[in-house]
Amino acid sequence: TQIARVSAKGGFLKAERDRLANEIVSLRSLPLPKATSILSKNPVSRPANADEFHFELRRNRIGYIDLERLLELAKSDAQARLRLAERSGVLASQVGPVGSYQLSYVLGRAQTGIEELMERHNIRFDLRGWEVVPTSESRGETYESTRSPISEYARAINRLSPGRSVVTMWVYPDSFALYRRLRDELNERGLSVAARPLPEGMTIRASP
Repeated sequence: TQIARVSAKGGFLKAERDRLANEIVSLRSLPLPKATSILSKNPVSRPANADEFHFELRRNRIGYIDLERLLELAKSDAQARLRLAERSGVLASQVGPVGSYQLSYVLGRAQTGIEELMERHNIRFDLRGWEVVPTSESRGETYESTRSPISEYARAINRLSPGRSVVTMWVYPDSFALYRRLRDELNERGLSVAARPLPEGMTIRASP
């Protein structure tokens, strides 16, 4: 009885082996799949050496943050206020709005050497950080609105240069589907897109 049982099991294994061998032969006869590029146009942990355009994705709406213009206003504002900050060594202010966003920033006195301490006019300040401050809860545009060539999003996107411009999208949890849709569209235009996920309630901020 034991010999019969082992023989039956051996016959089953042989049949399974033959079936798999035939399947391998069939697979080898199939044409090779078309080669696809593994190059991603979405930068990961890579500094952008190009023009950066920033967008906020929240409540399924797209808001354009003209960060370049806001930082220019902060620079002009800081130059006018620096004398007032010499005693405390810290300068905090807010500029804007530009569109639906303002910018709060903080400057701090830079580390100085003995030569700079001896010459007061050499005191230097560095940017410690900035924070984007929205001016409206209903800011931004719906995806359907951005299809219009005169929408804020469309006008900003049309300024982008493939191979040079990088899009940074600050994405809240309710807008990841919208992010993926926009990312794919921008990738098709040859543009790099980076996502910066944010938990609900956290503001858009950065520092050196």
